[in-house]
Parts: sequence; C-alpha cells; structure tokens
Amino acid sequence: MEEQPLKNMTVGLLHYSCPPVIGGTEFILEAHARWLHKYGAEVRVVVGKGEQFAPEIPVLEVPEFASDYSQKKQIMKALSKGDLNSFERQKQHCIERLTELFDGCHKVLVHNLFTMPFNLPLTAALVELAETAEFEIVPWTHDIAWLDEKYDTPDEYPWNLLGQPAGVENYVAISGLRKRQLAELFGEQVNITVIHDGIEFDEFHELDPEIQNIYRKNQMYYDDLLALYPARIVQRKNFELALEIIYHLKKLGYTLHFIITGPPDPHNPESLEYFESLKSLRNDLDLEDEVIFCYDLKSQKTGEPLKISYNRMRQFYRLSDLLLFTSKQEGFGLPLLEAGLSRTLICCSDIEPLPEVGGEAPFYFNPNEHPSIIAYQIREEIESQAATLLQRRVRKNFTWPAIFEQYIIPFLTD
Repeated sequence: MEEQPLKNMTVGLLHYSCPPVIGGTEFILEAHARWLHKYGAEVRVVVGKGEQFAPEIPVLEVPEFASDYSQKKQIMKALSKGDLNSFERQKQHCIERLTELFDGCHKVLVHNLFTMPFNLPLTAALVELAETAEFEIVPWTHDIAWLDEKYDTPDEYPWNLLGQPAGVENYVAISGLRKRQLAELFGEQVNITVIHDGIEFDEFHELDPEIQNIYRKNQMYYDDLLALYPARIVQRKNFELALEIIYHLKKLGYTLHFIITGPPDPHNPESLEYFESLKSLRNDLDLEDEVIFCYDLKSQKTGEPLKISYNRMRQFYRLSDLLLFTSKQEGFGLPLLEAGLSRTLICCSDIEPLPEVGGEAPFYFNPNEHPSIIAYQIREEIESQAATLLQRRVRKNFTWPAIFEQYIIPFLTD
C-alpha cells in the first residue's frame, strides 16, 4: 500500500484468543492487525491462545490471558467464599505482564475484555491500568455481559467492573446498538465512537494480487458504481457510446469506474487507431481516472503487460455491479451468459440476438438514443435493484479499506 498514515504508530491488540481459534471477535482482531500493518503501524498482538497468522505480525501467547486460564477454577471458588487474595495476586501479575508487553505502544485496542466475564483478573488489571498506563487503552466493545441474561454478573466486585465505565478516553462500539447500550449503562460519563466490523472484500471475491492491486490503487471501495465491458476493442462494439454513458452517469453524481478488459487487434491497424481514438475521447470527457483499459495495465509483479485470463475475467464480473454492453452488432452475446451466472446487472443494446440470449432479465436500451437519456434510464434501473444497492453499501461502508480510511485511521491519529 502506497500511503502509510500509521507509519509512526505502535498499536497493540489484546483478546482472549486469535486464529486458529475460531470466533467472530478473533477474525476481527486478525483483520485489524493485518490492515494496521498495511497502513504502516507496528503491530503487537497479545492473546491467551493463538498462533502467528502473518509473518510480519508478532503474536505473543500468554496463557494467563486466556478465558480458561489455569487458576480460574481456584480463583472463582475463592471469590464465591468472599476471598479476594488469589484474585488480587493474579490481577497484579496481569498488570505487570500488560505493562511489560505493551511498553512503547501508543494505543492498545482491547477486544471485549472490559465487558465480558471470561477472565476477571485480567479485566480488573485493565481497569486499573486504564488510569495509570503510559499507553492509551481503548475498549473495543463487541458484546456486553452485564446486559445479557445468559451471564451471571452479580452486582459486587469484581463482576461489577463489567457494568461500570473504566477511566479511558474513548470506548469503541461495533454498532449503534452497542453504543446506545453502553451509553444507557454508563450514562453520560464516556465518549463512545461507533466503528463497524468489516469484510475482506478481496478475499470474499477471491481476487488475485493483480486484481486486488487494481481495486485498491483506484480506491474502488468508494465507488457508487463499478461497470464492466468485456470485449475486444473493435468498432462494432460501440465503445464510444459506452464512454458517453459513463460520462453522463458521472454527471448524474455517481463515483464510478468502468473497466474495459479487451485489447485492440494488434494485427489490425484500424483496431489500433480506434483504440487511440477511444483514449482521446476518454481524455476529452475527463474520464482518465474512471475508465480503465486493461490493455494499458502492467503487472505489479513483473512489469510486463497484464494478462487478462478467463479467471481474471470472472474476478472482474464479481467486482462489478453492471455489465454495460453497447454493441451495434452481435452474432450471439456471450457476456450476457457470464453476467447471468455472476448475478451482475445487465444493461445492453436492444439489438438481435441479445433478447434471445438474455430474455427478460437485462435492461435493454436503444443504442441510437442520446447517451444522456440512456444514462438516466440506467440510473433508474440501478436504483431499483436491491442487490446492487446492497453491494454498493457494503463496498463503501463495510470493507476494511473504507473502514480504516474513514474511521479507524482518524480515530487513532486524532
């Protein structure tokens, strides 16, 4: 990643466990660690159980921080009899270990330990350290045992720590619901920031490193619309109409990218001239940032021209919201089949034989209509598609680059 806004920060992460232990919080912690590193931070993961999940991120396993730490039964039995001695000794041990392990950190993101009862000596140690440690402790709140009837949380020490605000500057809640619950529990005594969990967009769509690079370099996770035209650059494909439509969609307020996967015919001078005319039209329409000709792309690994294999073509379909197919003449229309299997919205010319292939599913437009009118019609179609709108929402708000750049990086650096 080119920009590293967290380059001068050291960030600690703390939880009962991390992968290969399976759990939602464990997966979020791993994602936080990976993306903190990608944005330049030095990352230190401390867990009770787990293994190193990336060679560049150290993971320190501390058994006494696990949810099933060895002295748990003994300590809890003593607590039930009102004996705090073993609990206090364990708490003090945890304070010493935490101070040692996170020495030099700017912030330590503590997942769930302030609000869940699985290791009360560690929770008590964190509450004490919150007011004395040189590093800032941030309770990252996924769950709240105090408000969940499944958990036995008597209103006495140390259980009552779970229902009281710690002396920290900020809490983080993973949803508006959790923020409201914390605010009701703590009153107006704490600052609470909502930072949602996210999804690994690249991994979910099985993007290879080259396609990931295109996606991230162009910050496509901020796009309202990702459109695709998978065709060789020949005049009958009517790419100039596609560029005009993209221009008018941009004028309608969309942030977008348009990916054209095919090359010109290197053996046909007219195809090469047509390709150059399309690049000139792209510049005239001020779409240099929005329209991507894959023929011009280089491999980030080799520096050679990027090869668009059929597997990479499938990845572009998975990325895209829309197949924009503006052809003047077709013998069949294979991209409609590919888009259908990819569940990609199809907007295509109303020419034979495309209705024979696509049936009633695509949105058909008159390729002789003015591009501004076609763009408006396409916008109406897009905004009526629940699946397309949800993909846009997830991409812009719940993918890790979007979450980090809009929320986590400002939160850590403010």
